[in-house]
Amino acid sequence: MDHHPAYYVYLPNYMLEYVVGETNPRIDVDLFLSKATPNQIVEVISAFHPRLRLTRNAEEDHELLLKLFIEKVAPRLSRLISSLNGNKNYIQGLFACPVYKPDQLTSRWINSSADYDPKRIDMFDTGTLMHLRSGKYRLAAESLQHFIESYTFLNQAEIDEIIGAQTDAEDTLHDTSIFLERSVESIKSIHLQLRLPTLSRTERGDLEEELKCAKASLRSRQGMFNAAIEDVGFLRALAKHHDPPKTSTRSKLADREIIGALAEQHEFIKEHRPVKTLNH
Repeated sequence: MDHHPAYYVYLPNYMLEYVVGETNPRIDVDLFLSKATPNQIVEVISAFHPRLRLTRNAEEDHELLLKLFIEKVAPRLSRLISSLNGNKNYIQGLFACPVYKPDQLTSRWINSSADYDPKRIDMFDTGTLMHLRSGKYRLAAESLQHFIESYTFLNQAEIDEIIGAQTDAEDTLHDTSIFLERSVESIKSIHLQLRLPTLSRTERGDLEEELKCAKASLRSRQGMFNAAIEDVGFLRALAKHHDPPKTSTRSKLADREIIGALAEQHEFIKEHRPVKTLNH
């Protein structure tokens, strides 16, 4: 027997007041909107979209709340299968598919109607953001170019996504640098052991075989490190290029920090480049 995963959303208990139909109970969306307070509308929106953050200004914008509710919540709410349990202060709603994707980790703040453009959000999320999250930064840049052709500029939330990807890339660079250092350390350690005059033929053969594996690992990690440097530099340049002048053109000090970081990475490569001669 097949078992399909269940997906739930938890709604405030006052939603029971808007359940209609005896044989096929459902929540009457129109009835809810006709009686609900702004705070109740915000609560239900947040139940379906917990990472959609509304400022106080947005919460007081009734027209914006209705727009958000009708476009993002109403279609799902009307199909909700409710578990009516009066002993709890919420309704457990069952869905046949996820209410929201678990990889949508970034909160999206909305302050006014100008911040909410469904077509824009969808184009950015399904193109640029999808590639940024999967580490396909060049494809993200191509998608971003098409996006800019339609919308001419990036808002702060979109820029923040690029900066977030940059932070992830910097973490990867840090990790790969550690792996690279460990490979270098391993090779140096084996070299020192090979100098011991008391090694048996078997021990020396084992160490030489271990050295071959360590060299192969070093070449692989050097490639990962170089790719990580390129990713960080590329994302920094991408964020700087699309950062509108009215928001935060990077200061000369910040630019010097970026250049300095890349210079340090370049020196790291130069420092370990002699390891390539170990094959001789």
